[in-house]
Amino acid sequence: MARFLRFQLVAAGCLLLHSVAAGQPPPPDGPPPPRDERADDDERPKRPDRPRGRDGGPERLRKNFRKWHEMSPEDREAMRELYDRRRKEVRQEMQEAVDRSGLELNDEQKKKFMERYREERRKLEQEIRQEMEAERKRRLPEIIGKLRAEFAAEAAAAPSATPGHKAAADGREAESDSAN
Repeated sequence: MARFLRFQLVAAGCLLLHSVAAGQPPPPDGPPPPRDERADDDERPKRPDRPRGRDGGPERLRKNFRKWHEMSPEDREAMRELYDRRRKEVRQEMQEAVDRSGLELNDEQKKKFMERYREERRKLEQEIRQEMEAERKRRLPEIIGKLRAEFAAEAAAAPSATPGHKAAADGREAESDSAN
């Protein structure tokens, strides 16, 4: 029973994510239509290299599903618009890549070229993210050391607000007043 409910939840989440990606309202209750009746997803590359269950798997899907239902209609629409805008930008970049290649491609070749461009671009972006993360990790100790020195100097220059230190400072002020 639990396995069936988990499957239903995952299926509902997938349908919801698909409808969000397509900018459509969530589908009605019931099973999804057969593959040949769905909207044409030919522009999306097939990703056999992508491991199943990555990025948190079912738990992340449930979390995103809950977040989506908790969003206001305005926030949902903003998310759809953001996704659509990004998808249009990627399509335009892929078309520009085809144009810059200077190749005369038929529709089938153009489709394959764009799919490969998207895959290679994704790999490049992943490499850049990894390089940035490695550089960040390498430089963080330097930043922390710099801030430690800066704040230690400030702490030494400014008297502490602790009661014992303040009383000692008040005593020194009283001594200097009586000397005058």
